[in-house]
Amino acid sequence: MTVPVAVVPSAPLLVPGLGGGQDPLAGLRVTCLDVVRSVVKDATRVVVLASEGHDRDESAGGTLASWGVDVRAGGDALGLPLGHTVGAWLLDAAGWTGARTYTSATPALEDGVALLVVADGTATRDTTSPGYEDVRAVPFDHGLAEALASGDAARLATLDLDEAAELWCHGAPALCALGRATSGHEVEGELVAYEAPFGVGYLVARWSVSTS
Repeated sequence: MTVPVAVVPSAPLLVPGLGGGQDPLAGLRVTCLDVVRSVVKDATRVVVLASEGHDRDESAGGTLASWGVDVRAGGDALGLPLGHTVGAWLLDAAGWTGARTYTSATPALEDGVALLVVADGTATRDTTSPGYEDVRAVPFDHGLAEALASGDAARLATLDLDEAAELWCHGAPALCALGRATSGHEVEGELVAYEAPFGVGYLVARWSVSTS
């Protein structure tokens, strides 16, 4: 059994219209959608994994109204947190109409199920970062990039979540859950993009996890 995985940022600016008259993440959005489409194309269900939020089914939806534009994604029962809302929007924009669920727990690997992991890197990379500058942030992000590129599930599973919190890496719990879910399996990893606009680490990756 092979389980496809996409890793994308939880950046609200991936959604058109949130940048006002500008579209600063247009290129990254195209990259994310390409990766999402490639991962879900043969799936029967998609699990959206983010660092916070309760387990929800496809009836759940979210809005980006608190970010300035009432863009809605997913189902009609609003209440999804940011990460799940961005994941829902990417699935909608990618044309996904099948079953989906949302979780922040370690997901089970199941036949026919694709994983969409929504997670940022650190937000303390430099003086433009939301959390200002911490010299540990860039090396931490480089470590995430290396783990995603090489399919190093064990490295993700053992992330220091206390350090991650200090570095404003709000995506670390989701990446750690991905690592726990896939540790012990053969993982083919590909780092598709690694950028840091606005002083925040954004990573896009694709994994193929073989369980047998």
